[in-house]
Amino acid sequence: MPDFIPGLELSRRFYHEAVRPILDQHTPGLPHSAALIGSGSEVLGYDTPMSSDHHWGPRLLLFLSAADHTRHAAALDAALRDHLPTLFAGYSTHFSPPNPDDNGVQLLVPLEHGPVNHRVEITTLTAFCASVLAFDPARDPDPLDWLTFPTQSLLELTAGAVYHDEVGLNS
Repeated sequence: MPDFIPGLELSRRFYHEAVRPILDQHTPGLPHSAALIGSGSEVLGYDTPMSSDHHWGPRLLLFLSAADHTRHAAALDAALRDHLPTLFAGYSTHFSPPNPDDNGVQLLVPLEHGPVNHRVEITTLTAFCASVLAFDPARDPDPLDWLTFPTQSLLELTAGAVYHDEVGLNS
């Protein structure tokens, strides 16, 4: 087992050293944001070596504009599957399919050669906010919205780390 690297640091390195070079090669100049936000103990900085036994590893979210997502998401997903290394910092980049009997948990699975089943989620800010809050961030929330947003969901939008931002995550 490799030395433990906290998930936020692992994901930062994964973006800069493995994912970004593939983006630059296959879609040079594509405006995007990269972050590790959402659910998971590593997003809050609470991960430990025990965390690596479930839903943890080299992963991140890649945000595109809606138009760029329509144009590029499928090709980027394929490029990442085909060109990501099977190991990064000693950890597999290949994840099991979501386990329907265990809340969709995915585990790291060793793999000799690709393609890899990566966990670089290619999405838009609107889709991500809709999945976390069931809310369209293009409209201003009213007082009732604020009263009904679960605080855990708000934390999923604000905790973690942004590694690169060209589509407005920090706005």
